[in-house]
Amino acid sequence: MRLSSNAFALLALILTSCASAPVTRQEYWMSNSIPFAEGSGVSGAVKSKCNLDTELSEQIVAAESDMFRMLGRTKVLGGTESYGRKVLYLQFTEVLSRSSLDVGTRRIQVQGEIKEDGEAIASFIASRRTLSFGTALDWTSTCRILGHILNALVRDIITWLENPTMDAKLGDAR
Repeated sequence: MRLSSNAFALLALILTSCASAPVTRQEYWMSNSIPFAEGSGVSGAVKSKCNLDTELSEQIVAAESDMFRMLGRTKVLGGTESYGRKVLYLQFTEVLSRSSLDVGTRRIQVQGEIKEDGEAIASFIASRRTLSFGTALDWTSTCRILGHILNALVRDIITWLENPTMDAKLGDAR
C-alpha cells in the first residue's frame, strides 16, 4: 500500500505532535543558609549543633540539583530583590525541640515563597512533627530527630516545586 503525499504529511504531523519535547525544568535560586524567624523558638544549642539552616538548603539542592543555583548569601523572606530570576526564599518559622529529659513533640515549620522580579508568584507553609522518646540533652539524638523531620519537609517542598501554587499548606500544615 502506497501513501499519498497528503496522507504522508498527515502522518508526519501526527508523529511530530506525539513526540514529546524535552521538558525543561524551572531554575530557581536560593540562599545556602536559611534564616530563623524572630520568635521561631529555636534554641541557641539547636542552632549551633544541628545546622538546620544549611541542612535544609543542601538537602533541597541535593534532591533537585538541576533545578537550583545557590545564591551564596542569606536572604530574608519578604525581600524584594530577585536578581532577575526566580528566587525561592525560605525561613524557619518554628523549631520546637525540648531541652530536658522528656517525651515530647518535635516540630519544624518552614515558610517559603517564590519571587520573580520582586513579586511573590507562589508560597507555602510546611510543617512536620514527630513524637520522640528519650533525652533531648543528647544532642546527637535531638539533631537526628530534627534531621528526620527536615527530610520529610524537603520531600514536601520538592513536590510543591513541581507545581508551585500560592498559599499551599504542606505536610502537617494541611
